[in-house]
Amino acid sequence: MDFFLKYHHPPRTEKEREDLYGRIRWIAFWLDNVANVGGLNIGLESIVGLIPVFGDFIGLFASLYQIYLSRLFGIPMHLLMRMLLNVVLDFLVGLVPWIGDVLDVFYKSNQYNLTILSVSG
Repeated sequence: MDFFLKYHHPPRTEKEREDLYGRIRWIAFWLDNVANVGGLNIGLESIVGLIPVFGDFIGLFASLYQIYLSRLFGIPMHLLMRMLLNVVLDFLVGLVPWIGDVLDVFYKSNQYNLTILSVSG
């Protein structure tokens, strides 16, 4: 219950704001850049995306959670829609067998969304 209360309300203090941004940054890192393999940064989203369809849905839901947390900062709707477009594009590309998995390594939608959040705030 403490986890839900800590991260699921708009930040009221600067400390809460920093904690929430750190949580979003942590999610983006794990989903897009957790390991360096052969000079390429890959994330958990790319790894689970190798499981046909099911893995892509797991990545989609994790990315939507990042957008949900970003919404708590009160960023404008057009930026939230841009974030959503990044995630949906990543999901649709990932559905294509093999080619989508390769492209998923290079298209870092969660890092792009983190950039959108940091520029908007």
